[in-house]
Amino acid sequence: MKQIYTKFGFLVAALLFAVQCVVAQSALISKELTYGDWMGATTEHLPTLITTNYYDADGRKAAVFSGRLQLGDSETTPEVEQEGDIRPETFSIYEYSKTGKLLNVYLRKYRAIYGKYSGWDEASIVEWYKYDEKDRPIKGKKDSDNFTYEWSGDTLVAETDTTDRGTWEYTKRHSDFVPGTKDCPRRTFQTGKYNNYIIDNEYDAKNRLVCRMTYKIANPVKNEAGAIISGEKGLPYMKQVWTYDAFGELQSEVTSYWNNGKETFEENTKQEYVWSEEDGGVMVTAYQYSLGKWVRFGYPKAYVESVYQKTTVLEDLSLKVMEGEANTAMLSFYLPDAVEDATPWEVYRNGEYIGDTQMSAGKMVYIDSEVMNGKWTYFVKAKPQANGKEAYISNMVEVEFNTELPAVTKVSTVASGRYDEGYAYHLVWDAPETNLTIKGYNVILNPKAGNSNPPVQNETLITAPTYLLQIGNAEQLDNNIIIETVYNVGFKKSEPMVFTLDTENTVTMDYQERLKAVYTYGDMMGESDANTPTKVETYYYDCNMNLSRVLTEGYLTGDDPDTPEVEEKGDKLPVSYLMYYYDEEGRLTEVKEKKYGLYSGYDKVWSNEIKTLQAFTYDEEGRVLTELSDGTYLFEYTWEGDNKVREVKKSQSGTTVKDLYYMTYSNFVQDKVNLPQYAIKVAASANLPANNRIYEMEYDALGNLCKRTEYKHGTNVEKDENGNIISADKGQISIQEIWTYQGENLVEYEKHTWKSAANALVPSSKTIYTPTARGVMMQSYSYTSVAGTEGWTKSAVRTENVNGYYYKDSNPQTLAVKELTDSVNSINLASKSALTTYTSEPVYEVYRNGQLLGVAERKVGKFQFDDYVVQNGHWDYFIKVKSFADGIDFYTTNVVEQEFNTPLPAAQNILFPMNGKDDEGNYTLTVTWEAPETDLQIKGYNIFTDIKSYTKNPSPENGLMLISPDTCQYNFVWQDVLRTDKTVCVEVVYNIGKVKTDNIPVTLSTLPLAVHSVNQNAAWIFQKDVLTINADVLQIQVFAVNGTLVGEATSTSCISLAHLPKGVYLVSAKTSCGVETRKIVRQ
Repeated sequence: MKQIYTKFGFLVAALLFAVQCVVAQSALISKELTYGDWMGATTEHLPTLITTNYYDADGRKAAVFSGRLQLGDSETTPEVEQEGDIRPETFSIYEYSKTGKLLNVYLRKYRAIYGKYSGWDEASIVEWYKYDEKDRPIKGKKDSDNFTYEWSGDTLVAETDTTDRGTWEYTKRHSDFVPGTKDCPRRTFQTGKYNNYIIDNEYDAKNRLVCRMTYKIANPVKNEAGAIISGEKGLPYMKQVWTYDAFGELQSEVTSYWNNGKETFEENTKQEYVWSEEDGGVMVTAYQYSLGKWVRFGYPKAYVESVYQKTTVLEDLSLKVMEGEANTAMLSFYLPDAVEDATPWEVYRNGEYIGDTQMSAGKMVYIDSEVMNGKWTYFVKAKPQANGKEAYISNMVEVEFNTELPAVTKVSTVASGRYDEGYAYHLVWDAPETNLTIKGYNVILNPKAGNSNPPVQNETLITAPTYLLQIGNAEQLDNNIIIETVYNVGFKKSEPMVFTLDTENTVTMDYQERLKAVYTYGDMMGESDANTPTKVETYYYDCNMNLSRVLTEGYLTGDDPDTPEVEEKGDKLPVSYLMYYYDEEGRLTEVKEKKYGLYSGYDKVWSNEIKTLQAFTYDEEGRVLTELSDGTYLFEYTWEGDNKVREVKKSQSGTTVKDLYYMTYSNFVQDKVNLPQYAIKVAASANLPANNRIYEMEYDALGNLCKRTEYKHGTNVEKDENGNIISADKGQISIQEIWTYQGENLVEYEKHTWKSAANALVPSSKTIYTPTARGVMMQSYSYTSVAGTEGWTKSAVRTENVNGYYYKDSNPQTLAVKELTDSVNSINLASKSALTTYTSEPVYEVYRNGQLLGVAERKVGKFQFDDYVVQNGHWDYFIKVKSFADGIDFYTTNVVEQEFNTPLPAAQNILFPMNGKDDEGNYTLTVTWEAPETDLQIKGYNIFTDIKSYTKNPSPENGLMLISPDTCQYNFVWQDVLRTDKTVCVEVVYNIGKVKTDNIPVTLSTLPLAVHSVNQNAAWIFQKDVLTINADVLQIQVFAVNGTLVGEATSTSCISLAHLPKGVYLVSAKTSCGVETRKIVRQ
């Protein structure tokens, strides 16, 4: 055992070892394995503490990591440990001088510094040395011991130990060295604070220490200062004997103490050194002599030796912090020239193995993501070779992460007061606004001043932003409360807030945890930030605690150029609205859907179509008999007791109904409800062979489906007299699905499909379910195999289920609607207050089609809201109390539905006063119309051409901008047309809706538009910028060639064009005989 020193002790031995030189290969202690516990209990060849030594390119100890092997999850820690995990304990870094002398040893401990959670504390120097000009150590420190050294040439002749407080412990003076040696003193004179000894050392022919006799000093001689400077050997005190095997390896060390009464040495302790093939090193076992025999005590240790190869020396490891990614570091390096293959290297953080590198662009790369805030030391090393040879580590690189972590906000109490046999606060708060991953929360009560790591009140991590904090008594009414957010990368405490305990109140926890919202992050094209939501589904529950409405909205990334509105980044637009209907028994009967989008030209509105997605019927026992799915498929069910034994799937289109398959369920789990373990599916038609399947299901003890395996029908198929399959054996497996749970929580779903080429089931897709501070995050993956490379590919889209606590009797009561007669399409909404409110000033929010509309005001004992000038169509309304914290919410009133169908008059008297070709040969058509006679507000007009009968949402020719309500005319110019037969439709846009005229046919004229002058037509005289028409004129209108009205006169035969610039104009004259249009050129 080359590196177990027995001559001077640990400190000097370490210094000697630090300056050893290594050749191409060297055997060093790579691991120290500790077995069992202090009482001697052991686990066969299973260490409890593993200490790993890492060496640099010069063979010097560079770092040491120690950790405890976990046999399973520890009940004393909040983390979840797995069997085989190594829980860190310490990490040390060794610093050397340029000449290779040990300067400092830095130690970090892994301990509970974040409440119950552990982390690495700050590094402290636990060992250091200073050297003289000859590189000899003259001072040193280890733990609380401070050493000074005296030298004679290269020989250490004295060492003194004092405490941190300056108290002298002992001085050792060495003399009578074995000739030719510098470290083999045969006499040591030791004086100390409590004991004084003369020590005689005996060595064998190889200068190995074989015996040490320790005597008490007799007849001491002191100097003037009272220090002992000499003396004689007195009574024996201790004897130590070392034995070696034939190969020169240490075998044992026995320590005996002198018994004055018996005048002899009595054996006391022993250490045995035995080579262990299984452990790959020397096993050191300690014994104590008791009652005439040796009894093992303490921790057996194995010192594992490894041979290190210098060919893997690496000194160019670099680290780069990844911008825009939370606490993420990229490590990279080029492989040493002597390394021929690109086998991944091992990556270590604070001495702990965290993964392997990958080759990228000619370099080895490793990305370490979401690392905890703090200081970290990284290094890499080549993997051990097949022959067991180890590798030196690379240079070390360090990084410190200090990402700012936001705290929770709006910490408040729903209630406080008496609870159970004591008192409690019902706390709520808002989660921090951040893209960082939140694991949960801790609650801290009345932290003591100066305590940087106060205890937390919760036994397990709080996953929702609400907590019932129980306190034993009401001796202290004002209590300081802190909410600590636990991030993946660190911890953040809120500012302490004082809450006064209401001892007159009783806290009730009458609520249900329900799905509150589903957020979608990212998009399939990868264009959105993976941490930014792109869609949200908001769930509303009614006064009967039933799911009532679901609003889906999409987040905008900026202004949409295809809409007339101006949108901002982060704005939300509706996508769809689900409406749930129940019978008197509270059973779901229908699910209907409305969609929002481009259903009115370029305007995004709610569609008038309401589609039935699902419909259910029930038998007298409340079991589902039929189910309409997606408005297309009809399922019929047959029951035996509580078990569904048969299922028929049909497709329906209009009045046509077609059977698709018949499914029979059997082999139900005993003492469970409706858990079939076998099912056979039979196609209703030979044209649907994919419906011939057999299913086998497995469940866990809680009744969760854990595995479903799908098979094709085998060759043994039994049919009835009509050729219908009634039974079949299992054929080729086709699909297998696996659900994995931790307790009641689903954590993973994985699907495998059969691949004939591989003749095996291969991965297809999976979804990982990860708890978050608000609910559960779902990340899907697909399995790909391209060009020999296989693996899971993460989807760019992930979803998060956000839960909330809904409180009983929190809904406002009895919402009623009343039409307002003083304004079109206007109603009054009124409801009574909630039976129970959880804030002193509740805010009653009004919703229309799931979107927040405003806030109701208290009037005449009710909460009322007036909704004015609503668009024609179907709307529903409800009111609910505004939530004052993320983790809680409230039920809504009953939903009231309102239909507005105010008649909208259409445009009148559509005419085409100009129809022909202009000077450039373009078809020109001018359309005029009369505004409808109505008191309703007209916002403007749209005009359409050639609307097809199948076009549900035609686009107006005037684009996004409405034609002014004061301009009842539009001018078309076409360079070319496929057909001259066209139709024209005018749409009136009211503030409450739109209405179109019929499609009016018109044939484009190929005749040129006439250009008249005074000489060409005496009835039209254009002279000195004044146009005179010799006729009974009712109205004259002048248009620019783009259709803009630029002049108008009524009940006169003259109009001045002096205000117009030079150019071509179209003049329309309306007389008692009709409308005549001319082109006028003002030169």
